[in-house]
Amino acid sequence: MRALLVPFVAVALMALAACDDDTLQQNDDAPPERSIVEPGLARLYAGGLSGADVEAESACFATGLLDALTLDDLVDAGVVGDDGVVVETAPMLTVDVATAWVDAAGACAPYPEVAARAEALRTPGLDEAGFARCLDAAVEPARVHEALVASLSGRFDTDPAAAELTAAQESCR
Repeated sequence: MRALLVPFVAVALMALAACDDDTLQQNDDAPPERSIVEPGLARLYAGGLSGADVEAESACFATGLLDALTLDDLVDAGVVGDDGVVVETAPMLTVDVATAWVDAAGACAPYPEVAARAEALRTPGLDEAGFARCLDAAVEPARVHEALVASLSGRFDTDPAAAELTAAQESCR
């Protein structure tokens, strides 16, 4: 099962960290506000990582996701609570929301680079550039997109594209 989660982890690793900054809290009686949700989404995506590249990528992701989905869409998906605060852990998403998520992330950084960064956190000594090149050559971008949407929408264990991406990631280590 762990191996099957690799595609989900690579995109969502940045997205599955705690978002516990009290400055991102807003009044429970107020509707969600973009000015509160956007930095919360960036923090969720960054997953506790820092650095100029991660910060730029996270901000890009948050802006892209909010350009693609409404605040109500994010509340309905469980990404933003009824109180307007971004959740600590991203839930399983509908295919439509997962597609917007993957598109927003993909517009900000190439998946092989994100996957290499995530894999390097789990595999000390990994050649990140080599892993990214291998993964880029092993799986067509459209199949990566399919796999990531499947992973984020809870179909990582049954989707052929997710299995293909997982196998490629394992062979590229």
